[in-house]
Amino acid sequence: MGPTWWCADYWLSGILPLGNRSMCEWAQNAPSCCRPTPVISFDPRNCLCSACFKRALRLPTGTASVLKRVLKLSPQVTLILGGAASGKSSYAEQICLNSRKSRIYLATSQVRDHEMRVKIDKHVVQRGDGWTTYEEELDLSPILDSLNQTQICLLDCVTMWLTNHLLAGNDLITAQDGLIAAISRCNTDLLVVSNEVGMGIVPDNALARQFREAQGRLNIALAAQADNVIQVVAGLPLVLKGTL
Repeated sequence: MGPTWWCADYWLSGILPLGNRSMCEWAQNAPSCCRPTPVISFDPRNCLCSACFKRALRLPTGTASVLKRVLKLSPQVTLILGGAASGKSSYAEQICLNSRKSRIYLATSQVRDHEMRVKIDKHVVQRGDGWTTYEEELDLSPILDSLNQTQICLLDCVTMWLTNHLLAGNDLITAQDGLIAAISRCNTDLLVVSNEVGMGIVPDNALARQFREAQGRLNIALAAQADNVIQVVAGLPLVLKGTL
């Protein structure tokens, strides 16, 4: 193997030889799931394959893909959960504003009646200017695949997206698997808003019970995929996973 290369004192052991250096600060403080080990199982979501990024780190040609978390260059997925009118959308919007990145709003709601039209108009006013809005009710993959790291995307919300699939009679497991795969490929910071619907009484009809179960499964899958999970209650964020 070629010579050991260094960038900002970040240890790339497991990809490159450690040489005479002790384990650096990054390796000492990295989460156990990201910490380099003698044998690394590479996941496409946790790796960078860009040749230009390798050149920037002065990595020898042919070196295995660099861990995506190095230097915090990887896009983050944040799941924001909450009940109805809990403040979850407002909180997600504020994160996007604070990022100073190009803001993308991915809307999934269908306008089925006047009440929904009023609710959507209220959200538009609340967000203000400076957003690029995409509207897609079912297939989110093409939009998520088109985004890049100069942007930040707010997906609001997967509860409405799930409702659309349910009412269309689509297979919900297949739809969920497709969404999780698209999120794993997404190359931008992504905030996903979802409703927590399982804390109330058991619904009295089969369709509502089917939806509740599907939403619970979807939230579990999204939380497992996300870097950060935040529950918003009365407008206040509670961190369930990751950091604010």
